[in-house]
Amino acid sequence: MKKLLVSFPFFFFISYCFISCDKKVTTHEFPKKDSLYSKFEEVNILKKSSLNSALQLNKKLLEDVRDYDNSLEADLLMQRASLFRKTNLDSTTYYTEKLLQLQQKRKDSLAIADAYFRLGFYFRKNNKIDKSLAAYYNSIKTYESVKDTIEAGMKLLNLTNLLNAIGNYNEAEQTGVRALQYLENTKNRKYVAGIYNALAIASKKQKIYGDALHWYNKALNVASDSITKSKVENNIAVVYTEQGAYKKAYKLLDELSKQDIIEDEDNLELKARNIDNKANVASFLEYPDAEEGLKKALEIRRDINDASGQATSYLHLSNHYLKNNQIHKASSMALLGFKLAQQTKSNEDTMEALSLLIASSNNPRTYAMVYKKLNDSITTSQGRLKNTFAKIRYESDKNREENLKLLNEAKINQLRIEKQHNNNIALGVVIVIIVIASYIFYLLLRAKHQREKADQAYQTEMLISKKVHDELANDMFNIIAYTENSTLENKTKDDILYQLEGVYEKTRNIARDNARLDIDEQFSEKIIGLINSYRNDTVNILNRGLSRIVWEEVPTYKKRVIYRSLQELLVNMKKHSKASVVVLNFTSEKKDIQISYSDNGCGVDLTRDFVTNGLVNVENRIDGIKGSFTFDSSLGKGFKANITIPV
Repeated sequence: MKKLLVSFPFFFFISYCFISCDKKVTTHEFPKKDSLYSKFEEVNILKKSSLNSALQLNKKLLEDVRDYDNSLEADLLMQRASLFRKTNLDSTTYYTEKLLQLQQKRKDSLAIADAYFRLGFYFRKNNKIDKSLAAYYNSIKTYESVKDTIEAGMKLLNLTNLLNAIGNYNEAEQTGVRALQYLENTKNRKYVAGIYNALAIASKKQKIYGDALHWYNKALNVASDSITKSKVENNIAVVYTEQGAYKKAYKLLDELSKQDIIEDEDNLELKARNIDNKANVASFLEYPDAEEGLKKALEIRRDINDASGQATSYLHLSNHYLKNNQIHKASSMALLGFKLAQQTKSNEDTMEALSLLIASSNNPRTYAMVYKKLNDSITTSQGRLKNTFAKIRYESDKNREENLKLLNEAKINQLRIEKQHNNNIALGVVIVIIVIASYIFYLLLRAKHQREKADQAYQTEMLISKKVHDELANDMFNIIAYTENSTLENKTKDDILYQLEGVYEKTRNIARDNARLDIDEQFSEKIIGLINSYRNDTVNILNRGLSRIVWEEVPTYKKRVIYRSLQELLVNMKKHSKASVVVLNFTSEKKDIQISYSDNGCGVDLTRDFVTNGLVNVENRIDGIKGSFTFDSSLGKGFKANITIPV
């Protein structure tokens, strides 16, 4: 048993070291997340009234969370980029790049893909088209690498629109078709309609009008709201116009103008577009109300400050006046359209305005030179961006192949490491199982040893009781009987008989006190019976909490120890204490039973052998079941004892 006790701490130490060797301990203390998130929300509220205050608070929060809360830091970087969006797009892209670096450090693929997309969006806003193309493409590839086809499809729509905007219509078509493969059979009707619309634009710009109408009609079929449907139908009418099918276009636009949604004051931009397109077709058809409709659309667009729409109106008016030989008006409208087209950075509108100026100006050479220069610039820019996109795709795909190769190698190494780690874990588990099994075996042996020791003491007590009863008590009875029948003088005989009866009574008490105990059931009643046997007119014994103890959960051998220990204490009280009040208090704490004894007797001298012998008996009994026994007394101050029994 001692060898087991020595080896157990060693095994425990080994297993603890193995399990805890990889743990890192940090002692940093940081602000509570709840307070930081409340400050984060405060920035969103503050930006509506004071952008500078919002930026200052956001900056302080970034300093507080950096290097310990990557998740909140990412939110704060997104927030900071958004705060600069209307005032400083360079700062917006700077903090979005910081966001991307953080997400790459965290190795969160979905977050990386989202950061790339945000970066592409802001680069496009800042007219850095080549960087926008690269960021969009990397976002899509990252989503595809984690099999998130829904997000990949939605981001492909953005890339398709950008490719259309830079005149790369072939790539736009291919990209749009890829987006359809991901989204066409999903419930994302809004995005599917957007893809159909983008494919229609690519076809229309290449003057493949049949395909354009095909895609627009598919967009119309999946459009989920009346505004989207109205926009698509306007686009269809534009295709009819470019085809020269003016009456077909006018009929469609006239039907649209009668819809309630066109008259809604919240849809003035849509209303102006419908009126302008209808009036433009009317101009081709030489309807008399064409000029009035074009001017009405321009007026609405001025009221809602729609610069791009105003440019279109000016160009339509210029074209109308040109067809009606009102050259001065045509030139004036074309010049206004040219200025707004430059303001909105629309190359398409600028080129159309220059064409009209060449046709209506007294000095067409100047505008022709500008037209040629701009056309060359656009052609060069489109060619460069086409090559840039092709290079982006090539380098991105090449890097991904190399990364995939490195990733496969890393996975092989990781598998080796994991295998070794799993072997270590298995070894650790075996060690822990051995330690636990050893400990359980130790507990079982200890419990068995305690039980055997208590049983041995109990058997010894019963043997002593039997020998006292069968031999000593019977011998004493025989002596008493002999004395009663002897010829001794009556006085002497009475004295001897009195003393012998006292010895006989003590002998019977010893035999009774150490006799077999039947305490498996109704233990509380047995204790009460013990207490009552020592209670009399001069001694009152009180018990508290005895009935609250669940004695059924206490092993029999421990109940015997409790019974005998209380018996010893009560015997000591009766012999030495001269107490009038005894209090026994029973409590249960966790897995221990606590018994406290106190009396108001005269106290005892603990140095006297006849006193300590009985207490040593109690201590030995309790120690045999790994309990504890403490006592305290002095002359004139009563006697106190505490017993703790582990259950």
